[in-house]
Amino acid sequence: MVSEMKRHHHVIIAVVLGLFFWVVWSSLRAGRGPAALNQSPFLGDVIEPITIVEAMSFDDGGSKGLRISDARGKVKDICLEDTRMWEADPRILEGHHNIILNSFFPDGKHAQRVPISGVEERALLGLLERWVHQEPDAEELERRLRIYKRGEMSIDAFWSGLPDRSREKGIAISILRTLRARN
Repeated sequence: MVSEMKRHHHVIIAVVLGLFFWVVWSSLRAGRGPAALNQSPFLGDVIEPITIVEAMSFDDGGSKGLRISDARGKVKDICLEDTRMWEADPRILEGHHNIILNSFFPDGKHAQRVPISGVEERALLGLLERWVHQEPDAEELERRLRIYKRGEMSIDAFWSGLPDRSREKGIAISILRTLRARN
């Protein structure tokens, strides 16, 4: 009986250790969570805080353009592409998005598509996370966006009573939510 209890004790310890190592491995594996700006060739020279200069959601397919300015006034263009409408590849699934650097539009002259969950995307995630924490309107915009996505608020009600420049900030938060969900 004592030896059977010792055997069960060893099994429990092995299971607990296995779970511990799996949790550690899962949290440390590459491609998850924000990356430091200095890991990004595109965003590495950004001096925080940033400001949202311009943002637009394109009606033809749902891509979102974002123009940010850093503390020195250096402007960067970014686009969250929605490939449903203009991509000829039938293997691309509806709702598939890539981050496009160097362009406000999905197909700009200097556009550079980066891998989903790659270092550039994760650096952008970290940058937008820090921006949203210092942005006074962000909490209200995120609250409204959750309600709108559940279908409990019209688009007119969403924007009602918000200060000027809220549309640009709302689009930036929408991009941030997409990046959070997949990173």
